[in-house]
Order: sequence, then structure tokens, then C-alpha cells
Amino acid sequence: MLLIMVRPAIDLEPYKADIISLFHEDHSTARIASIIEARYHVRVGERTIKTRLSGWGVSKRDRTATTDSSLHSRIKELFFERCLSDAEILRTVRAEGYTVSSRTLRRIRTEQGLVRRTDDSTERQLHDDIATKHLLEAYNEGTIQGYGRELLFAHMRGEYLIIPRYRLHDIYRTIAPEAIQQRKNDMQRSRGSYIVPGPDMIWSVDGYMKLDPYGIQIYAAIDANSRYIIWIYIGIDTRTSVSVVRQYLDTIHERKIICNQIRSDHGSETSLLAKAHCYLRRAYEPEIEATQCYIFGSSTANQRIESWWAQLSKSLLFRYRNYFKALIEVGDFSKDVIPDQIALYAVYMPILRTQVSSYVHTWNQHSIRKQRERPHVVSGRPFMNYYHPEHTINHGLLVHEESL
Repeated sequence: MLLIMVRPAIDLEPYKADIISLFHEDHSTARIASIIEARYHVRVGERTIKTRLSGWGVSKRDRTATTDSSLHSRIKELFFERCLSDAEILRTVRAEGYTVSSRTLRRIRTEQGLVRRTDDSTERQLHDDIATKHLLEAYNEGTIQGYGRELLFAHMRGEYLIIPRYRLHDIYRTIAPEAIQQRKNDMQRSRGSYIVPGPDMIWSVDGYMKLDPYGIQIYAAIDANSRYIIWIYIGIDTRTSVSVVRQYLDTIHERKIICNQIRSDHGSETSLLAKAHCYLRRAYEPEIEATQCYIFGSSTANQRIESWWAQLSKSLLFRYRNYFKALIEVGDFSKDVIPDQIALYAVYMPILRTQVSSYVHTWNQHSIRKQRERPHVVSGRPFMNYYHPEHTINHGLLVHEESL
């Protein structure tokens, strides 16, 4: 009698979730088999993994993801408006609850024409011509002066124009060599170290007062770790103290999170903000001292926001300062003349708000490069570092609704 030994089937059901997850993370079946063996001391062949995946109805082509119009729209938004790489898009949409593999993501992106480069010389020249025209217009308007390579790239992507960084920077160097040289000079300044453990640990709040002689004040809050601009206010000086705390309350009402500490100067416009923040923090720690949740100091010591004001000024606001100053010098404007002030508000406030908001959006999407001499600097995109940090945790506290 011939005896046939049949190998008993391996029960992979206890490891099903892990196997499927590894498969969607684009691990090969051979790699999955080795991971399962290392984790659970279960030896399984590559062919068995393939057979079980097929039996579970799992394939690389995620039909739900392929046909989900909301996912397609979100990928397009993250590609253009957030300027994210495929890895960053994948991390973001998975955090938002979508199930999609990197292969499916690439296919969806390509099918929507969201390509990062082209080998077609004619199409490449067309992209260069469009970029040149747009850069010339933006430079003459003064909206990109002071931009570096990454800010330029984020700006163009936000305008739905696709062109590699190196070609874009070459075009800009031809158009504005003096702006390139000025930026190089600015980069020579010495800066100290300022280390914050993670997002929502400290918000730096401060005002840009160089437009105050013309009745305009700008206030903003920046996350001191990620350098993400949380909110910005542009308005008239008589309403600033109320509007600053209003921006703060609107932000936490929307996000349901408060930071641990706020840092600002000791101005009249920040007193209400300090009281509001300390009140909300005491919902967690009733005995916490005001000095433990709110840090007052000079504006010059508030490094994160002061550094950002310098960037914004060089890129955009210097034009308004120079122009408004010229109006005063020729006698066409006086802050003490009410019709003059009303006219300036009516004409320039909407433009200023639009352009500054555009800059903030570009800033939050641009990539901060690693710095060899300053290893403590958090690199990457402020948007990703704030909402989806990789190497740290978010230090924000859930706000108590009854406190609001």
C-alpha cells in the first residue's frame, strides 16, 4: 500500500490582519513570509501567502479606493494645494480614514494627470514658458521677492503649475538675479538654538508693527516646533486686542485643542489672550500658575515669530511700507485725516489680506530643508510636521466644551 503524507494546512487566520496590512504597505509576499516568521515563529511559504491573500479577496487593486471620488479629490488637493509627496499624501489620507496602498495612490494620481515631471521636450518647454510668464508677473507685483527654492516651488504648485524645483529656480535666477543675491546675503546671519519638543507645546504670538503708522496692525500665531502658522489677523489698530483673542478662540473652537503654553510680549492687545488661555488651561490643572501656561517676554526674544516676520517682510510687506511712506512724504496721506485713513483701508486692506493669506498658505506647504550646522531645526513641511508629525507627539490638550 502506498502511503501519501499530506502536510497539514497552516492556520494563518490569527495573522490575517498583519498580512493584509503588510501587503497594502507594498511588501512582497516573500518579505511578508519572513516578517511573519520573525514575529510569530511561523514558517510559511511565499506561495501560501499568495494563496491566502487570494482566498481573502485581497488584491493590489483596491476597488473602493479606485472608485472613491472623495479620495480622488483629496489626493488632488494634497498634491496641488498642500504640495505633498506621495509618502506624505499616503500618510495623510490613511490618518483621515482612507484605505489605500501606495501603488493605488500612484495610479489614481497618474490617471488624474498629476505627474511630477515629463520627458516630452515640447511639453517641458511649454511648462517653462508658462512658469516664466507667471514668475515675471508675480515678481513685478512684488509677491515672490525674497522667496527661496522651496517657497517658489510651493507657490507654483499652489497655482496648479507643475515644474521641477531646479528648472523653476534657474528661471527665477535669470529673471531676478538681484533677489537671489539679496537672499544669499540674508542667509549669512547668525541664529541661536531654540528647541521645542513637539507641536502644540508652545504657540508664539506677536504683532508686526511696521504698518502701525498707517493704522494697520498684523498679528499671528506660529507653532514653535513645526513653524506652522496657526492663524493671522490683519485689521485696524483700534480693534486689535479683541480680534487677537477672537482668532485664538475661533482656532481652538474649530480644532478642539489648546496648546500647553503661549509666548508673547506684554502688550495691551495680549492681556485678554493671556486671561483666556490661562482660564482654559485651568480646566486641566486648577492650581496652575499663570506663568506656567503663558510666557511674557520681549518681542525680540520671541524667536519663531520674529524670524517669520522677517521672512514675510522681505517677501511681501516691504512694498507696502515703502509705498505708504512715500504717500506721507508727498503729502497724499495722513493718519490723522479721517478720509485719508478710510481711503487707505478701503483700497489696500482687501489686497493686503489676500496677499498675506496667500503667503501663509504657501509657507505652510513649503519644505524646510535640513541644516547641517543646525541639526536641531525641524525639517519638512510645516503642515505635515504640525498635523502628522513622524518623530514626536502632539502636545495639545483637548479643550473642555463647557469652558468655551
